[in-house]
Amino acid sequence: MESIDRRRTFMRLPDRERDAALWNMLMDEISERVKLIPRIIAIEDDIKYIKGELEGIAHRRSDTLELNTEQKIQAELQKQNAGWLWYRDKILPGTLMAIQTGIILAVLYLAFGGKIP
Repeated sequence: MESIDRRRTFMRLPDRERDAALWNMLMDEISERVKLIPRIIAIEDDIKYIKGELEGIAHRRSDTLELNTEQKIQAELQKQNAGWLWYRDKILPGTLMAIQTGIILAVLYLAFGGKIP
């Protein structure tokens, strides 16, 4: 009953006041939608991030599921030996080269008449 009274009251208003009331309602609706857009974008970003994480997990699981036991053991050993491999590949060659150069220089020094101090 109350909505019928409101409708009748609204229809009795002059045209300009009705238009103004409709524009106010429209502007309120638009402002509410504008407030929702950043929230929607944030939710979409969160969904993209979660999908990426889930794909990464699925990819890692599929890698381990496709490996047989020997390959899994080999992968674990490679993880554990990563420090040694870095040392072996990066540090050791330079150190051995320096020692080898020092020995060669010492032999040449002694070969050409140098004396041991």
